[in-house]
Amino acid sequence: LKDNAEVFLQDSLTAPKVSLSPSTLMFPKQVLNTTSAPISTLLINEGNTTLQINKVGIATNNSSDFSVSFNGCGSMLAPGARCTLEATFTPTASGNRGSLMQVRDSGVNSPQNVTLSGVGTAISLSPTGIPFGNQKVGTTSAAQNITLTNVGKLLVSFTGSKISISGAKSSIAAGASCTISVSFKPTATGRRTASVSVSDNGGGSPQKVSLVGTGT
Repeated sequence: LKDNAEVFLQDSLTAPKVSLSPSTLMFPKQVLNTTSAPISTLLINEGNTTLQINKVGIATNNSSDFSVSFNGCGSMLAPGARCTLEATFTPTASGNRGSLMQVRDSGVNSPQNVTLSGVGTAISLSPTGIPFGNQKVGTTSAAQNITLTNVGKLLVSFTGSKISISGAKSSIAAGASCTISVSFKPTATGRRTASVSVSDNGGGSPQKVSLVGTGT
């Protein structure tokens, strides 16, 4: 028993120690079945021996919502070295989504986990921002249109939106689109900002489109 304990202690002292920084990746709201920009985390070998990287992947829960790339990491990581792991988010359902990135290696604390989270929404707004440019105070610009699309498979209901939506009343069917018209009537000179906010049950509510213009 003493010999076994000594062997275990020796292995623990010589095995690489691994850290991941950050250990949590939070993705911005993402439209269903579209892929986010990648977010990265650093895999760091804090030990004094070479780390063997065996596998990097996504845990079984919501595994189709996230993917990981470790092109920046080979199969070995030298003592004191670091490499980059990247994750992306492609929500398959509305609402909060979460999983784990798992790294299996020769480190004493294997597997290491990175918590992944994001919010999927069935509502797509295009464009996501409208610049009105210069407009004389007290006058009204030409209307600009925002297309709202339900990209999901279920009916989405609007909940208390204080805007007029052409082609939709209290809800929008799966796959359907409607139009929001916005105009700019500055009450003062200078840069003016606001947003169109749509409250709904499509996930990640409210959905927003930024507005900017200059009163002259």
